[in-house]
Amino acid sequence: MRPTLWTRTPSIRVIPQLWRSSSNGRRPTLSGLDYLKGGHLGSVAATFEAHAFTVLAARDLLR
Repeated sequence: MRPTLWTRTPSIRVIPQLWRSSSNGRRPTLSGLDYLKGGHLGSVAATFEAHAFTVLAARDLLR
């Protein structure tokens, strides 16, 4: 089964998928990674169609 961005327990395999999504133009005015790191959690999750826990895991790995 392919990992999904919409999960409460994000796998380390879905984080690169979220990073790729952040760099392909599916975002508001900030650059993709800046938006991923600093945008409102709910907005970022909705934009990338990802669970908030996945966004938080991605942010932790970007620190």
